[in-house]
Amino acid sequence: MEYTQWMNDANTTSNGSNYFDDITMEHVRNYYNDPVNNLPVFHHPDDAASKYRYCGNTDWYEALNKKKVIRCNSTTSVYKAVAKQQNI
Repeated sequence: MEYTQWMNDANTTSNGSNYFDDITMEHVRNYYNDPVNNLPVFHHPDDAASKYRYCGNTDWYEALNKKKVIRCNSTTSVYKAVAKQQNI
């Protein structure tokens, strides 16, 4: 939620308008305050029917550094064939 507010403040300072519009900010606030009853994706009325926006709050550090890790063990062997030359 802080990120969207900071982006709006920075864009207002440099361009004179918000980066995120009121509809997006409403969805961000609703999801932030009650993620159980509000989806992190929503359809904005200005977008095409097949396009959705994301307003979720993903903790990427936690998501990428989970204790459970998928491991893959593999063994690679390389054989060298030596041809014997006979000098007659």
